[in-house]
Amino acid sequence: MGFEGYNPNALTPPLNGTFGELMASTLGAQQDAEISKLVTALKCRLPAKCPADALDTLGRTFRIERYPDETDDVYRGRLEAAFATWEIAGSPDGVIGQLQDYGFVDVQCVENPDFHGGPGYGLSRCWLVLGPDFGTLGISELYLDAWTLGATTLGSTATRSQVIAVKKIVLKWAAAWANPVRVLLIFDGAAHLGLSITLGTWTLGGGSDPVRWPMARTLADTNETLGFVLGGYEV
Repeated sequence: MGFEGYNPNALTPPLNGTFGELMASTLGAQQDAEISKLVTALKCRLPAKCPADALDTLGRTFRIERYPDETDDVYRGRLEAAFATWEIAGSPDGVIGQLQDYGFVDVQCVENPDFHGGPGYGLSRCWLVLGPDFGTLGISELYLDAWTLGATTLGSTATRSQVIAVKKIVLKWAAAWANPVRVLLIFDGAAHLGLSITLGTWTLGGGSDPVRWPMARTLADTNETLGFVLGGYEV
């Protein structure tokens, strides 16, 4: 029972008349409204209990942004896991998890030692490999006859905003010392990358080369090779 119902019943003579009960009920309703606001304010710091219209504000506090078309329930779940998410920030698993939350299914982070067999030149470099299952994002291969003038992601149907979102996710959640070189997209029938990665053993299938979104300049951009070639193209 709230104050609106309790206050009139708690009155004693001579205050328990019609006017006194009306005043007590009105003041009780105001008390109930204020308590409701206080309860809501207290819940706003808790992802599991805050109202839906507080999720985005809470997300900014936790630095967990909402991804495009993400429902309140899904976003609430990610905010509930904010502390666990930040515990693995700066690791390959942290980047992979965020890209999967964004909508990808198949995501791999390949680090430089996977190619070179251990520490050495370019230790900080890594490559993000997406596909062939692109999940809810619906990205597919774009062939020459489907290209349109002004297309910004030739080779795939990804939109410019999707490319920007992926790069922002990688740069935010990668380690501060990491150097993400490329994002590679592979499709069914493309040159698959043997991503169970036994050192130095990429499996090249017949098909097109992966779509590449450059992330950072490397020595390879000045004609020095990275030490391996994928499908006839420098990765």
